[in-house]
Amino acid sequence: MTNDSQSSSLIRDDSRQNHPSISGLQPHNQHVQNVDEQNVEEALKPEDCYVIKKSGIRHIKKFKSKAIDYEISFIEDKIRKCTEEKQDVFTVVLDIFQRLIDTLISEFAPQDRIIIEIHVPGSIDRPIWVPLMKVEDVNVEKIQAAIEKVQQSNQSIKLEGLMEIHVLHINVPTERDIQSMKENRLQMAERQGKHFSIKAKLMSGSSFGHC
Repeated sequence: MTNDSQSSSLIRDDSRQNHPSISGLQPHNQHVQNVDEQNVEEALKPEDCYVIKKSGIRHIKKFKSKAIDYEISFIEDKIRKCTEEKQDVFTVVLDIFQRLIDTLISEFAPQDRIIIEIHVPGSIDRPIWVPLMKVEDVNVEKIQAAIEKVQQSNQSIKLEGLMEIHVLHINVPTERDIQSMKENRLQMAERQGKHFSIKAKLMSGSSFGHC
């Protein structure tokens, strides 16, 4: 089994919870809807060309992790104009991922690990993978490098319809968390030890009295 298929199996299903949107990105969604059509020439920016929403969370019990699904829907007339002006879709793509990274950094601990899987239906045949890394190490340059690898194989990204992004999040406890768990286990063991000791004494006393 290839790494791609192994990674793909990690992010596919277990259980799903639907979420309407990312709260941190909601103001941009509102801005997209409220742009005055007469002033599009002045107001058009990369963030005006798309809407990001969190579409679901799937818990993966086997790896004690969760996969978070995002959907990016493009506003066709605006995305067309934006990419024509910039002569490059990267301006919009990198803006999308910068906003997504900001959201992940705010939601996850720095030491946690994530894998990012990007699907662009109708544009790229295979998903783009951004390999496992710490949340604190994620940046736009690493995502750009993963996209450029695909483009070198003569596949180009077209921003049409939907882009799907799946983020596999693996929780990593801190040293403080680990120490706290050890202390809790020791306390539990001590309580169990005292319980067994008292029980043994009671049984011993009962046997002596019976004689």
